[in-house]
Amino acid sequence: MHLKSDVIVKVMEGTGNDALGEVKALKDVGLYIDSGLVIIDKKEEPVILMKKVPGVSLLDTVQFRDASSKEVIDAWVAKIEPFVRQLVVSWALSDQRLLHADFNLCNIHIGGKHTEQGIFFDEPITEVNLLDFGYPGIFKVSETVTKEQVQTWFQLQWKTRTSAEPGLCRIL
Repeated sequence: MHLKSDVIVKVMEGTGNDALGEVKALKDVGLYIDSGLVIIDKKEEPVILMKKVPGVSLLDTVQFRDASSKEVIDAWVAKIEPFVRQLVVSWALSDQRLLHADFNLCNIHIGGKHTEQGIFFDEPITEVNLLDFGYPGIFKVSETVTKEQVQTWFQLQWKTRTSAEPGLCRIL
């Protein structure tokens, strides 16, 4: 049994390999609940039900909106990076061999809360979670891939992949 507040319903654009890949990846990380068809505006649509990933998007927070400079934001992103690296490496080296490659800041949640004054992230940043396990951001890696190889790949990807427009990440 799942509470409504702990579930995300994602409407898929189809039922092909991309949707199947996302279902498999969600199962691998323990976020999958169910999938099927629902009626939306008198039309059957494929959906995936998944557990809601805890946290808030940095981009949706009052702190981000009120940041005094790009350097302040870059410092927060730098604090997030080791947590994301640890998740990516651990999943790539797990039995599932799952490589999360979509480092758009909308796909990274940090500890935080919704208040009457707005959305705030917790300081210091100690909790980071990844979301969005769909194509093209998820891959399977060979059993021969090493921790050092994944870490090197991650470092090369991180700087070019951590961007997003504010306000586009909100999940209700």
